[in-house]
Amino acid sequence: MTDKALTVREFVSSIEQEYTIVSPKTKMHKLADIFADNPGHAVLVFDSKRDKFHGILYLYTFLKHYASNPENIHINNVKKYVNTNIVSINWNKTIPEAMAEIKKLQPQGVLLHNDDNEFVGFLPNSLLLNHIELDGGSEE
Repeated sequence: MTDKALTVREFVSSIEQEYTIVSPKTKMHKLADIFADNPGHAVLVFDSKRDKFHGILYLYTFLKHYASNPENIHINNVKKYVNTNIVSINWNKTIPEAMAEIKKLQPQGVLLHNDDNEFVGFLPNSLLLNHIELDGGSEE
């Protein structure tokens, strides 16, 4: 009997994805409401004119920028602060294939797409921080 490797799709469908999608023109102070209601959410920045994701922002990044420059938080757009170090991975890849790509690229956020290259979800940061949980404990 051979063990078939779990795909990202199978794995992610069993967990709750917590994210909110905003425009790059969203003002930073608007994120305060988002994070107040959902502090664990990732904010994915999607540029609809270009039909692509621009980046990702987490609560700790928002707080870091707010604390360092609170007087400009009401005039600056999300685009100025977003982390653009993201990658999109096909969710039909096996967990070991996906983890190899993630380890190689070292992104701050992982978006998921299907075979038609359509956005289908987000790989939560908590799983990225603990890759052992994803790839079954293998270490290189």
